Amino acid sequence: MTNLNLPPKGRTHRCAPTIFYWACAESRVETGQHAVASLRQKLVLAKNWNMFQILLLDQNVAFCRQTGVFLERAGFHTEIATHGEQALAKLAEQHMDLILLDIPDGWTFLDTLRSAGDETPVLALSAQQEKGTLYRSFQLGADDFMYKPPDETELLLRIRALLRRAKIA
Repeated sequence: MTNLNLPPKGRTHRCAPTIFYWACAESRVETGQHAVASLRQKLVLAKNWNMFQILLLDQNVAFCRQTGVFLERAGFHTEIATHGEQALAKLAEQHMDLILLDIPDGWTFLDTLRSAGDETPVLALSAQQEKGTLYRSFQLGADDFMYKPPDETELLLRIRALLRRAKIA
């Protein structure tokens, strides 16, 4: 095995603007919840994401708060809006790098956003398990789609992929 000169296990190595976390520097196979927790920990600390603004648009305030807390722990700044007009006002006040949008409630907002030429990446979330909801979201301009409740690790991966594809990250 090649010596990679990694910091000791559990230590953080800082190098601006990226933060690497070597919790599992040793070679071993992880299974079950430990693997998921380890991956989540690596994802949260893999890069300094705290410069990115995410707008959460959902009528369910509890869901927004829970998701907002998770994303802030992952290093993102979040803003919450409970309806489309409030979201548009927040977008007029400050730049957002990504929008997490409840569907089907957010379809009108999404249509308004895309009609105005705004190309901010949008990740649509829906509790409805119907394919029509997914299809309509993409037709209106969503960049990605997940069913509620989203898996936290998958949500982080998708957010980072959207930011990367938008050449923001």
